[in-house]
Amino acid sequence: MFLRKLFIYLKYLFIITFFLSSHIKAGIDNCDMFIQSIEDKKEFDYPTKTLNDLGIFFQKKLGKNGNEEIIRDKNNYPKVYFSVFEKEKLKNGTVIKSINKNNLSKISDSQLTSLIKKISMGTIEYSNSLNETYNTKVYAREYESIIFLVDELFINTIGEVDAKKGFFAMNYNFKLIYERPDLKSEGVLLKNDECRIKTKVYEAKFNDIYRPDKEIFITQFDKDRDKIEESFGFYQNNGNTFLSQFINGTSKIRSKFNFSKFPFDTQPLEINIISGLKINAGNEITQIYSTPNLFKNIKNFKENNFLEEWKVQNFEIKNNLINIDNSNYDSLKISINIKRNSNYYIFKIIIPVLLILLVAWSVLWIPPKEEWVESRLTTSIVALLSLIAYNFVFLDDIPKLDILTSLDLFVLLSYLFCAIPIFTTIFLSRLLDRNPKRAYKRNKAIRFYGGAIYIVFNLFIFLPI
Repeated sequence: MFLRKLFIYLKYLFIITFFLSSHIKAGIDNCDMFIQSIEDKKEFDYPTKTLNDLGIFFQKKLGKNGNEEIIRDKNNYPKVYFSVFEKEKLKNGTVIKSINKNNLSKISDSQLTSLIKKISMGTIEYSNSLNETYNTKVYAREYESIIFLVDELFINTIGEVDAKKGFFAMNYNFKLIYERPDLKSEGVLLKNDECRIKTKVYEAKFNDIYRPDKEIFITQFDKDRDKIEESFGFYQNNGNTFLSQFINGTSKIRSKFNFSKFPFDTQPLEINIISGLKINAGNEITQIYSTPNLFKNIKNFKENNFLEEWKVQNFEIKNNLINIDNSNYDSLKISINIKRNSNYYIFKIIIPVLLILLVAWSVLWIPPKEEWVESRLTTSIVALLSLIAYNFVFLDDIPKLDILTSLDLFVLLSYLFCAIPIFTTIFLSRLLDRNPKRAYKRNKAIRFYGGAIYIVFNLFIFLPI
């Protein structure tokens, strides 16, 4: 009985092993056949698709749920991103009010997209930046299109936010996909497998195939080439062939920081994925879009990150038109807003400064008598010197700016009010001989009104206006 059960188990194990090995072998064979077909192919076309519509594209961003939304003005009219055929009239930012008398503020994004695709001829009412309204005729025509999809930007870590030097370091996994109509028949060989090209031997066979390795890139000023890994692959989906570009690495990205509200500041970390191809060259367009996976990646980073000095507040993903030498290029802009964790500055700078100021201000409760003048002066001067020493605590955290930050204003204001008891004591020492009663009143008034003015000024400094 035992031997019989053992025989049955071994039989099933053999069948499962056979099917698994067959499946793995089939996958290898499919990729080999695809690579061989590429090697045998002599001519390769540029991977564009032919479209036929009005050629009007609108500004878009990803909404809170990761859904793509058309950007509209305050009256709910859509804003133009660019136009293939009406480049001079329908510029970036132009507001379109109606198409063939269809009020665009009343229709949804999907209805608007469908309207652009199905109309062969129409009249557009639009307004420019000066809110001047015009009408123009538009016609559907053929043009070539290539769309790149950012399918993944998984931020493993942002390990360094150097606000003083104006950059942040990012370790990431980047995936770009786009359709290859020129390899549609060859892609049938892949079936349901993905052919990942990693080795230099295989990569040499794809030299004649267009790949966007150097034309779609993340803007960065420094990257660790020893830690950058690049590869590409092919897969088939619904009868169409797609190419995937993979980049894993660590890079440093420039960012412009605003320190006016330091240390209660919020800073943007901007990641720009830029196309080196003109967005509208002749009748050929090049665009970068995002997939829902990108939104999930950035949302995951917002909720799970290792930033100690900062907290991720929100993020935005939208297309951004870049003009270089009168030519427009498309980019996908990812803005991650981070807020500085200010508790360090509250407990190690602001509260100690307030305590020192209270010590200096407390001398105003010492009676303004001749015998107490020296004690009042000594206490006030020691407090002022201690306060000056605190000015060097945070100097290395921000660059040398030509503006005063909130913390600078707070410290300068504290200097001034720390010096007031010194000047008060000197002034009252002169007044004591002539009118002691008036000296007591002046001392009390300065103590009360000075404290109130200090509090009000600090509210103006730190509270948002």
